[in-house]
Amino acid sequence: MRPYIPMTRIHQRCVFCIMLALSMYSFTFPLAAQQSMFVPERPGQTWSTGVAGAGYLHIEGGLSMDRASFTPARVEGTFDGGEVFNNMVWQVPAMMLRLGIREGVELRLAGMYMVNSWRYDPEYFARGRRSGTVEEDEASGLNVFSVGIKTKLSSERGWFPESAFLVSVALPSSASSWFDIAQPAPDIAMSFSHTPAADLSLGYCGGLSWDGFTPTPMGYASAMLALDLDTRMNLFFEYGMHIHAHDPVLHIVNAGLAFALDEDLIIDALLGFGIGQPGATSLQPAYSSIAHSDFFIGLGAAYRLKLRK
Repeated sequence: MRPYIPMTRIHQRCVFCIMLALSMYSFTFPLAAQQSMFVPERPGQTWSTGVAGAGYLHIEGGLSMDRASFTPARVEGTFDGGEVFNNMVWQVPAMMLRLGIREGVELRLAGMYMVNSWRYDPEYFARGRRSGTVEEDEASGLNVFSVGIKTKLSSERGWFPESAFLVSVALPSSASSWFDIAQPAPDIAMSFSHTPAADLSLGYCGGLSWDGFTPTPMGYASAMLALDLDTRMNLFFEYGMHIHAHDPVLHIVNAGLAFALDEDLIIDALLGFGIGQPGATSLQPAYSSIAHSDFFIGLGAAYRLKLRK
């Protein structure tokens, strides 16, 4: 399903990512004292600008379900016999560890256990027409682990946003055979945040990620608006887009709640939807369009542990 990517090209990317991360580690802007506020990376897809405080370990994890389906349409817009594909992906769970190694810098390790089940019409994907025959399959196991670094670049000063830089690499041979990748897969992103009011915050990010097979990266961007309902509860709304080369842009929206049980423990819930059905009128729809989310839900928690004074 994904072509091979030459080792030399991906290694050059990894060396570039590591050098860039180290340079930002050394030349970050002067920072204010690390805030005591606990800012988890989850839920949602917008990377925060918060960084684990020096000597703190963040343990973040959760369960999620994502359903995708694809129904081709005739040119005049009438449905052509219903679904030809549906897919259910469970993350049970997805986990991330974030270790603050100094003020404004954290190390990250992420991984997940996945259960993926799907049903499809093989005749449609082979010849572009429905047969009424449905095939089913399921795969489960560990997805690839990724390691990375996050560096805070600047604090918010008036109109100038708080900002952070992230780089991570997904590691081949760290997953079950079905979910493994051929080569290391970098992910590079920048995130920004503003606080227009005491109870309102705006975050946004953008980046490039590789899938470990193809030389062309996927672009992504998202924005999150969060409202503090009280001292413990936070309501957020989010919009995101995924940009694949030569494929339709995919759009999703979601909303959720985060609730602080205490200053070191936060629980959360999320509900989201894919917008539209890209590629429905195409005779050869892109795989990214076929697997575009109908809806997704998630539940999780984040815990902060102080390792040293």
